[in-house]
Amino acid sequence: MNKLIDWSKLPIDTKVLVSNDMEHWIRRRFAKYENGTVYTFVDGCDSWTADNIGEMYRCESWVFTKLARD
Repeated sequence: MNKLIDWSKLPIDTKVLVSNDMEHWIRRRFAKYENGTVYTFVDGCDSWTADNIGEMYRCESWVFTKLARD
């Protein structure tokens, strides 16, 4: 996770890249920042489409997160 970004102020649905090994990066949408951890919506969902799946499965955390560039 990039320490220079104030994740608590990042708008929901912002495009991010996430990884657990810093080798394979996956495109996701930012969901929330809680207790020092960044969460994204699962499987490419965003705040609009994530309502279609159960609350427990809407978000996932990652070891590494960075902002995506358009």
